[in-house]
Amino acid sequence: MNVRIILAVVVSIITFSMNAQDGFGSRIDGASFDINKFQNVQTTLRNSSEPENIDGSPFLFENLVLAKVYFRNTEQKPTSIYINYNIYADMMKMSEVKEEQVGSDIKILPRTSNLDIVIQDKTFRYMEFKNNGNMIRTYVEILKELENEAVLVLNRTMEIKQPPGGNRSSYGVTRNPKFDASREFFIIDDNGIAISVANHKRKVYKNMIDSKADMIKEYIKSNNIDFDDDYIGLQKVAVYYSSVK
Repeated sequence: MNVRIILAVVVSIITFSMNAQDGFGSRIDGASFDINKFQNVQTTLRNSSEPENIDGSPFLFENLVLAKVYFRNTEQKPTSIYINYNIYADMMKMSEVKEEQVGSDIKILPRTSNLDIVIQDKTFRYMEFKNNGNMIRTYVEILKELENEAVLVLNRTMEIKQPPGGNRSSYGVTRNPKFDASREFFIIDDNGIAISVANHKRKVYKNMIDSKADMIKEYIKSNNIDFDDDYIGLQKVAVYYSSVK
């Protein structure tokens, strides 16, 4: 079974327990964010979310990073806490201190859509949306807020990839599996319906309806839009896409 599904079940159980004890549900509607509310959060075993003997790292950042956690649509001041995004397990690992204690329990931020987590220059949000009939529940990076509450997002995923030909090379050397990361971009409308878009001049409009695809092609050509790793070109296209009827 997919590790994200297993961990999602565990997180749901934890959230239910917190709801019973502290009045928190799947959405956190309290007037203040108190990190002490989450000190008893337990996730799955560490070897499920951070498996050993795998080349690479399941995390987006090298170490825990001082982040700010905001309640969306409120004027509440953000809470500062150390966080790292575990892409493999789709969890926001958190700590009150920068250096994790050896053998300490894993603590995670509850998955809820009314929190924005700002780590360095990236903003993350837990979202539920539908793409091609499939419901997706995951953390995404918000790349651009669009018209009518639509958003352009980056969805990162990761799996463990086994070495080709098995764990031993032709020389008898043991080879470890490795973390294999992938990413996909979505434009999500205010109804939670998403289309997949690519950060590429000739692929960005592949999943758009013909009438909009033609307008996007002309927009890219007329404005000489480039698609680079800063995603500025993709953001411009998303803004234009959300503005046309």
